[in-house]
Formats: sequence, structure tokens, C-alpha cells
Amino acid sequence: MFGLFKKGVDQACLQSAGQQAAIHLMRSIKLYSDLNEIDQYRIEEAINKSVEAQIITVQVALSILNYTIQDAYYEAGLASPLKGMPKFRMTTDDTRKALRLVLSGFKICKANLDMRYRYMCVANLMTDEERALDSQIAEWSQNAVRDVFENDLKFIDTTWVGMIVNSSIEFIQNISTMKSNSENIIAKNPAHLHKIDVDEITSEFRQCWKSAGSHIQSKAPKHEFFWLKSDLQTPLLSHFAFRVRNQIFFVLVETSENLNAPGNLAGLRRIAEGCEGHACILPMKMGPEDRWTPVNPGWGLLDADSRISVDPMQLLSNVKIEMTDWELHDFAVQVVTNAIKNDGKNVIASLADPAVDPSVWFEGDRGPEWVIVRAARYPDSPSLPKNVSEITASCKAVSNHGNFAPVTVTSEVRSTPLWRGSEMQVRYTGLLPADIIST
Repeated sequence: MFGLFKKGVDQACLQSAGQQAAIHLMRSIKLYSDLNEIDQYRIEEAINKSVEAQIITVQVALSILNYTIQDAYYEAGLASPLKGMPKFRMTTDDTRKALRLVLSGFKICKANLDMRYRYMCVANLMTDEERALDSQIAEWSQNAVRDVFENDLKFIDTTWVGMIVNSSIEFIQNISTMKSNSENIIAKNPAHLHKIDVDEITSEFRQCWKSAGSHIQSKAPKHEFFWLKSDLQTPLLSHFAFRVRNQIFFVLVETSENLNAPGNLAGLRRIAEGCEGHACILPMKMGPEDRWTPVNPGWGLLDADSRISVDPMQLLSNVKIEMTDWELHDFAVQVVTNAIKNDGKNVIASLADPAVDPSVWFEGDRGPEWVIVRAARYPDSPSLPKNVSEITASCKAVSNHGNFAPVTVTSEVRSTPLWRGSEMQVRYTGLLPADIIST
């Protein structure tokens, strides 16, 4: 997992990593169970019956362990932002011991999963088809788990549990096909319904964007930095959004090359103002060996209006800041889109702008469907907007299938405000039937 180096893995860190990974794994399963009213026993039965389900579970568990062991080293003081992770050797016995801890929350399928790990990683007895699936699941699970640890999320994407329960293995096998299809559907949808331009994202810009994201991550303080947006889901108001302690930063990547970068300053300023955050530009240039690098030193960020250098660390304070309505709406849209994805559906487009409806388009069983998202702070309850009939009429050119997603959010201590960055509790029971919407 970490290469062959002389020093063995720290056993205390390994045990801690296994225990933490078990919490993440079972939390993901419980979330799927709660959302779909399916008990864990049925999930474990599906794992016992299917080689593919066992491969999926083992790969997700290994991906989680890969991150929790890094966290364990940092927490033990054996790694630091300056020195990074030490190089160490992790044997198959070490991995198997840790994996048993990760899988300890299972009741009836632990033995089969342990055997599957030996077939996969020790004896190398997989068929070509199983090996191909293993590779695809590894890539997917690494990305899903990375989102959790880099964005400080509580839950790992539960799509993998849905695949196990519904035997929807084709979902992972056709990830690239689904993405291509979603881009085609976005292109066919009339963007004027949103009053937002849906730009094509070129492979050249995507490569530049990835380098920009890696640069921001390299500058981030480990325990105070949280990604709020690190994808290119269209339409785009910003290319990145992140929080450092109590401050939020929205970033557009800028290049001198003609890369047809999506987004614009007006959208950037709008979301930054709505969230009481900072609108920033990150100029990038093509350097030696065709590598994208920031134009400016340090974080490389510039204020979007003054073009003066921005150092996020100089703008932090310990003052508690209450979440704005835009932040709350953005959070609610994330809750809804994650739930739709966890249900095996493809999200075509999403936009967390409280003034724009609908907030989400996805590929449903009946074709394209749209979602009006509304968020409320407990004890208030979300309600449909008064202009729902106008929204419905504007969407009919694409789809008659509308949904309403009410999301209620409260702080862990219900009498306190929703402080930015604090723990929150969410009530969301799923999309309400389309027939509640006026037509």
C-alpha cells in the first residue's frame, strides 16, 4: 500500500486506523439503510451471495484505511505538514490485520470478506473479469473516500452499498459512458431555463483545474481547511470553494492561454457576496514539461476586484459566524444531490443559487427530472415557493417530472445558531412525489 521501505508500520497507528476506518464504513452502510429502510442483515446477505459485492466491499474498506492510517500518523505526531508522511513498509499480514478491524462491524459476512481479501491481494486468484471490476472499483472508491477526507464530510458516498443491494454492477462499469451521456443531456437542455450559461469543459482546462486544486491543497493547513466545492459540476459560479476556519473562499482559475474556461466574474462575485465570502482569482501558466503552475507565489490567489494578493491565513479569526441563507441552501443542495447519486441516478446539473429554480436536474426512471430544493433552520419547515406554477411551466420544454426536496437543518444544540463549520443535524426524507407540484 505504501511501498517497501525498511521501517515497519507503527502498530498503534495501524490499530487506530483500522478502528476509525470501521466507523466510516459502518456509518456509510447505516446511512444507506436509513435512507432506504433496508436493514444491515439484508446488505450482509447480498455480500455473502456475490463475489462482485465482496470485491466492492473490500476495495472500499482498503480505500478508507489508506486515509485513516495517514490521519493516525498525524494525530500521533509521527507525521507533520512540513515533513509529510514517513516512508514505511506495510506487509500483507499488517493489511489483513487492519482490514479485520475495518470489517469488525459486520455480523455474518466477515469470514467471506477475509477470504476474498486473500484471493484478491495475497493469492492473486481473481479472474480477468474480477480483476477488471476490482480496478474500476478501486478508482471509484479512492475518489469517493478522498472527497470525505479532503472536504471533512461525515459520510462516504453510499453508491457502493446500493450496488451491492441492487446488483447494479453495471453502474461502476459504465461510469465513463454515464458521464458522456450526462454531458450530452446538458447540451440538449435549454440553458435559458436557468438563465445560466452551461459551458463545455475542455480536457485542457480540466488538466489546468486539477493542477490548481492540487496547488491549493498543498498550501492548506490540514486541520482547518475544508473543501466546499472541488468538482466541475455545471453550471459553474466558481471553480473551487473552500473554508479555512471561519472564512470561505471562492476561486476562478484564470489562464493567459485560450482554454475556454467556464464561469465568469459576475457569477463568482454573486456567490461570494451571498455567502459573505472572498471572491478570488488563481492565475495559472504553463510551465516546463507542460505542467501548470500558479503565476504568483504563496497561495497564488488574487482578489477578484483589486487584483491584490490574498493570503487566506491572514484573514482568519476566532469569531463565530452564522451561516448565511445561501450557505444553508448550498448545503441542502449537496444533501439532495448526494442522495440522488446514492440512489443510482445520474445528476445532470445542479446550481446552489437560492434565486434559481430548479436547483437540480437528474436522469430519473421517467427521463429527465427536476428538483426544487428548499432549506429551513429548525424549528421552521421548508415550503414550496409561491411561483411553483411558473417554474413548472418553464421546465415543461424539457420535462414534466418535477420534485420537491425539503431539508431541515439544526445545530447539535438546537437552541444555538448554525455556526459556520459547526456540527449539524439534517432531516431529509427524500424527494416528494411529483403530483404535489402544481401543473
